[in-house]
Amino acid sequence: MTKRGFISSMAAMLGVSTAPKAQNSPSLVGRWEVRHGQLGHIFMFSANGAYMYQRYTAMLPGAAPQVVGDTRGTYTVQNNELILRPSQGNQQVLRWRFGTNPTLLPGERALFLTWPDGREEMFYSG
Repeated sequence: MTKRGFISSMAAMLGVSTAPKAQNSPSLVGRWEVRHGQLGHIFMFSANGAYMYQRYTAMLPGAAPQVVGDTRGTYTVQNNELILRPSQGNQQVLRWRFGTNPTLLPGERALFLTWPDGREEMFYSG
């Protein structure tokens, strides 16, 4: 399975569209991804309040990504707080904001998440 096929199947399971959102939409709904070397992270937020967070290892050409962590649950947004309630484990509160980054295409929106330890990561839509 290709990476695109893998992502599409995950999105279909959650009922999340992988199409880009309108630029002025404040919604987190959709797919957000970041990569650090050989490890990638994907958040998928659905309109019904469900989310999926996966960590995966980098793919070799033509190979399916290897999922090394999969968390599912519900989320709510209150102002700049993203409250994640996994089906197993403890609730997490992250700060979030939209912004841009010069490494992205002009006008492409990025999602910045600040983890409880203070570390900020930039996720791009796709």
